[in-house]
Amino acid sequence: PCQLRSQPIRKGGRMDEATRNWISEVNPEALLADGFDDAFIGMCESFGHEPVVAYDRDKCISVLMNRDGMELEEAEEFFSFNVSGSYVGENTPVYIRVCDEESS
Repeated sequence: PCQLRSQPIRKGGRMDEATRNWISEVNPEALLADGFDDAFIGMCESFGHEPVVAYDRDKCISVLMNRDGMELEEAEEFFSFNVSGSYVGENTPVYIRVCDEESS
């Protein structure tokens, strides 16, 4: 698990209060993507930038399909335009395409 000051944090998955506290300690200005807690995977760091929250892109698509009853194409279009395409400043979350053995 992730550690911050000896406090274990679950790695990825459902976001709980401990995870929200950890994010706030790492970057108090980090923004969260509403409704995509199940797709949370961690935080992303880049030179010259504060860490931002990272989500699994495919899990976000799955959330839209399961929660909102969208078909795959509709969910991908909605995600592209309304979620990953919504830049709201330097603390905007990032969406990662996770490579696993099945997709490689």
